[in-house]
Amino acid sequence: AQAVRKADAPPAPAAPPAPPAAAPLDREKRLLILQSMTRRINQERDFARIPEMILDTALNAIGAQRGFILGGEGGFSVLTARNMEGGRIRNPEGEISFSIARQVVETGLPVMTEDATADGRFMDNLSVRNLSLKSVLCVPLPGASGVIGAVYAEDRQRAKAFAEDDLWFMSMFAEHAAVALENGRLRSEIERRGRDLDRLNAELAEKVARQAESIADLEIRVRAAGAEGGGRFPGIVGAGPAMQKVYALMERIAASEAPVLIVGRSGTGKELVARGIHSSGRRKDRIFAAENCAALTETLLESELFGHEKGAFTGAIETSKGLFEIADGGTLFLDEVSDMSPGLQSKLLRVLQEGEIRRVGGKAAIRVDVRAISATNRDPEELVKSGTFREDLFYRLNVLKIELPDLKDRREDIPLLVRHFLDRISKDGERRELTREALDLLVSWDWPGNVRELQNEVLRAAALGGRVIGVLDLSPRIAEKRPAAEERGGLDLGERVKALETELIREALSRCGGNKSKAAQTLGLSRFGLQKKMERFGIQ
Repeated sequence: AQAVRKADAPPAPAAPPAPPAAAPLDREKRLLILQSMTRRINQERDFARIPEMILDTALNAIGAQRGFILGGEGGFSVLTARNMEGGRIRNPEGEISFSIARQVVETGLPVMTEDATADGRFMDNLSVRNLSLKSVLCVPLPGASGVIGAVYAEDRQRAKAFAEDDLWFMSMFAEHAAVALENGRLRSEIERRGRDLDRLNAELAEKVARQAESIADLEIRVRAAGAEGGGRFPGIVGAGPAMQKVYALMERIAASEAPVLIVGRSGTGKELVARGIHSSGRRKDRIFAAENCAALTETLLESELFGHEKGAFTGAIETSKGLFEIADGGTLFLDEVSDMSPGLQSKLLRVLQEGEIRRVGGKAAIRVDVRAISATNRDPEELVKSGTFREDLFYRLNVLKIELPDLKDRREDIPLLVRHFLDRISKDGERRELTREALDLLVSWDWPGNVRELQNEVLRAAALGGRVIGVLDLSPRIAEKRPAAEERGGLDLGERVKALETELIREALSRCGGNKSKAAQTLGLSRFGLQKKMERFGIQ
């Protein structure tokens, strides 16, 4: 409809006179031309060239000045428009009578007029008058499921330019042309889908190879470990020698009932170890309670541990049990026990010696059966020497002792921990990854905050980097700890540039899921240019 409106617009400026049409050929020569066209079209791989080849053949065979091939959705889109010299016609939608073409496409019958401006069928059409059409020959293109378009030829200077022989030839010609167009379209679609399939297969292969490279060592280590906590203590991640020693000691301690003291810096996982011991011992079906002794004031901590009677202090509106009573038969974990006040240290010692407590404000002794596991991030022996921690309490707590290593002393476990944290935040089966360089930086960092600091870093980087986490997604203090100049090629400019380009290409490929086209666009390169650089730098 849009094309018809364009054709029925006010008269366009008169076009320069067209050259005289060539004389039509006889039937034998036309058949030879048709045979030659069919052979050439069947060999043509570019579908866009087929309509042009068809139209040039038709114009040459019937001696028309200009012609159009219509097709596409509805059969009314101009696929090509040519003149006798083989040149393209500009703005073809305004140079054709769509009213004639529409009649042919809708009825499936050919139309030939000796002089359209004097033909009662068409003389009132605006497009016919505006274009001053004389001879017009238009035949349908019969497809497998109906008319798919039309071949339209015209001569604006001569009346009776086309004869019945031209109509015969064009009708026969259109049948071959329609088959060629449909076959060409199908061949083009098959080739396009084949290219798409090749591209997708290549992208998939690149992605699989890249992911295999970035996580192969992690998978090997996870399989070697068997499971979290060496397969015995879920939640604790580590497979290196330092953690293997911890696991072995935890197993022996879990079978005992003696108090345990866990020593380790903040963030090393002291509470996880305490829970692991509890869940592997005979008390595993009873309560595990935990309290951070450094987080409460002396008064609140005493009430929290031992409970209080109603009215014992302002706000004590009812009697409340403490953690020792709540954990009766189970385990009580006292984190940062070295931060207890001297007064509370004395009361804790009495509980451990006598196995009974007194609530705040109460007089009755209450028997409790609790296994005490305590922890500190400081050296307890130094605290005893300094007089800030009771020596007798230290010996009561330090019956069995576990020393947890700093994360920097077990760097081999960092990839496992990173994988563990990433898997915990992955959704809908989407696997998050780190680039090789980003993982290397995490492994080389000293982690003063230990595992807790690493976990926070991974969560932060995942929020910024999405599915693939690169160096630029890490905290600046870590990202800036890249190899020094001498490690990256010294002061040799060529080597430094090569190292930088290699790093940027790997980063772009990781961010783009291994898709070279997208990576090239990100880097401001052509795909061919990226491929050449990858070959030169040995990037797989």
